[in-house]
This record gives sequence, structure tokens and C-alpha cells, in this order.
Amino acid sequence: MSIKIIAVDMDGTFLNDQMSFDRQRFSAQYSQLKENGIRFVVASGNQYYQLISFFPDIAHEIAFVAENGAYVSDKNTEIFCGEIASQDTNNVLKTLLSIPYLDVIRCSKNGAYMLSSSDEDFYATMSKYYHRLKIIDNFNQVTEPAFKFAISLPNEKLPGFMTFIEQKLAGIVTPVSSGHGSVDLIIPGVHKANGIKLLQKNWG
Repeated sequence: MSIKIIAVDMDGTFLNDQMSFDRQRFSAQYSQLKENGIRFVVASGNQYYQLISFFPDIAHEIAFVAENGAYVSDKNTEIFCGEIASQDTNNVLKTLLSIPYLDVIRCSKNGAYMLSSSDEDFYATMSKYYHRLKIIDNFNQVTEPAFKFAISLPNEKLPGFMTFIEQKLAGIVTPVSSGHGSVDLIIPGVHKANGIKLLQKNWG
């Protein structure tokens, strides 16, 4: 059986500790993939606009499973965009904003949003992963649907928070570790593996 797809995560996998990679080496490898009809997929919890910045020359011809599967595209064409119902979004935000030690990012197709009351270090860190990150005073200012929430919290609070969210918001969002000191709340069943399956189906 021949290889048809190579999919890579980014942080700590495709990228080194400096959030970079050997571009010349990869360019040669990517040429080999194309010659052999192998599709290249970038699958990450990070924002689509951040991911395409790593591949300026080929972003228009490869596929992306971004935001932990909430947004999937192939050759600049949207394949899937998740959506959390407005009432459920309000429920999630009400729950999160009642917890004083959290910093919250509301993620949507056209950008991500965080409160002006958030920690400045959190903004500095998350802007590396969210190239479209807007500071607002109230989440009610956002008009587009949410498809993910990114949370920052102290490490010692993590186990209890994960259990609390699994119980409190069951069926609405699922907590997963994001890999860089925070937690993503994703739509149940909408994850990176699901995004890759959608691309497989699309490609036959």
C-alpha cells in the first residue's frame, strides 16, 4: 500500500523550539511528495492564519486542519467550519468567566478575541499562535459564531479544571491540552483526526 497523505502537527513536532524549521530541506522534501502524488496536511490546534504564515509559497496548494479541527481547508477552499450554538457559547462563557484564575480566548473563523482585562503576558504568548487576536471589552461584542475556546490557567489548577469542565459542560465542549501550557475547549467529535477524515473523504 502506497503512502497517500502525510499529516504533521506543528508545535514540538514539525517546528523546533524556536518555532521554525529547515525551509530549504523541507522544500526539497515537498517537491518529492508532489512528484509521488502524496498530499501534505498541516494539523494543529493553532489558528489558520498563523499556520499559513509558515508556508507562504505553498499555502495555496496544501491542506490545513486548524484550531484542533474546527477549521479545515484545502487549496484555500473551506472544507469545514465548526460552530457552537449561540446559547451554548453564552453558557460556556458564563461558566468560564465565573472562575477568577482563567484567561480566555474566544475563537472564530475570522479571528480570535480576548478581554482587555486579561493578563498581558497571556496576550504576548497567545499572539504567537493567533495572528488575528483582537482585544475587546466584552465578549458580547463578537458577532460571529465561536468554534473553540483557548484557556490559560495555573498548572496546579489543571486537573480539577478539566474534571469540572467535563462535568459542567458535557456535550457542549470537550477540554483538551493544547501543548503550550493551556487548554482548548473544542466541539465534541470535532478534532484533528476528524479533520483529516474529512479531507480523506473529500479526496476519495
